[in-house]
Amino acid sequence: FRWCICSEFNMYNGARESKKSPAQYPPMYNHIILPAGIETPGLLQENETKHPVTKILEEDDKPYPPDSIARSAIRGLERGDYMITTQFLGHLMRASMMGGSPRNGWGISDTVMGWITYIAWLFIGPDMERKVYKYGVEHGLDGVCVANSGSSS
Repeated sequence: FRWCICSEFNMYNGARESKKSPAQYPPMYNHIILPAGIETPGLLQENETKHPVTKILEEDDKPYPPDSIARSAIRGLERGDYMITTQFLGHLMRASMMGGSPRNGWGISDTVMGWITYIAWLFIGPDMERKVYKYGVEHGLDGVCVANSGSSS
C-alpha cells in the first residue's frame, strides 16, 4: 500500500518540477501514524462493544492522554518518519512487521528492534494463541460468536 501511495506522490512531485507546471507547489510526502490507545470517549465507547477476547489481548496496553499521543506523532513527523508509532510497544510491533518497507532514518534501530521482536514473538505469539484458545474453551461457540460482544454468556 505504501509503495502505491509513494508512486502517486512521486508522480506529483515530479510533475511539480516540470516546466509544464504553471506554478510551484510544495512537495508531498506520506506518513502513517499508528497511535497507542488514546484516552477519549471514543475508546470508552469502543471498549463497551469490544469482543472480550480482544480485551484479554489488550489488557496490558495502557491508553495515553491525547496530548501525549499528539506530541509523539508530531515528533515522528518532524523526524520525517514514514510509519510513526507513539509508544515503545508500538515501535516494537512496527519493527517486527516491516519486512521490506523503508526504515525510519538510517534504519539501524528499526532493524535491531526487528531482530529482538523476532525472538520475542517466539514467546508472545504462543502466549496470545493460548489466551484466545482458552477464551474459546471457556465460552464455547455462543460466547465467541455473540452479536453484542459486550454481553457475557
